[in-house]
Amino acid sequence: MGSVQNSLCVTLSYGIANSYTFANAIASADKYNHLLVLKFFASLIRSRVKMIMALLAALAIAMVTLWVAYGLRHIFKYSLGNSTLDIQVLGITCRRLPFSRIEDAEVIPFMSLNLFSRSFRPDLLFAPKWSGYRNRVVAIRKDQGLLRSMIISPEDPDRFAELLKKLSSEAKLIH
Repeated sequence: MGSVQNSLCVTLSYGIANSYTFANAIASADKYNHLLVLKFFASLIRSRVKMIMALLAALAIAMVTLWVAYGLRHIFKYSLGNSTLDIQVLGITCRRLPFSRIEDAEVIPFMSLNLFSRSFRPDLLFAPKWSGYRNRVVAIRKDQGLLRSMIISPEDPDRFAELLKKLSSEAKLIH
């Protein structure tokens, strides 16, 4: 406390010697305090802006993760035509698979596609996945081609797999 009083006395004596008044000395100290207060609030605002930006970034990451996990199921549509399985992405047919080329269709858990799962199926590692996330998906095995399997995720996988098996066997009888 003594050093503060000494500096105030030196400031006052210096101020009086140079025709400064006590009020001018306090005003100059007050300006310095105002600058400190402004710097404090500026850093506080910057930290709040950073906090808001971090929260917005976390919210964006969460939304993208949820969209990838659950939103993709509404992007893919599957329709059974006269002789083909049509796979549509956003309403545009991207893949047609003739029923005569389908060897088998089986319902598997989605976790069978995960490399680190106990139920991982290595035969489906490179299979094209025309699917969003569902607990169970349909694995289709084709009779020819470089990639002989593909994954789809219809709303009712059991019924869809049975229909595919039935239509595939009928198509093979015709050919």
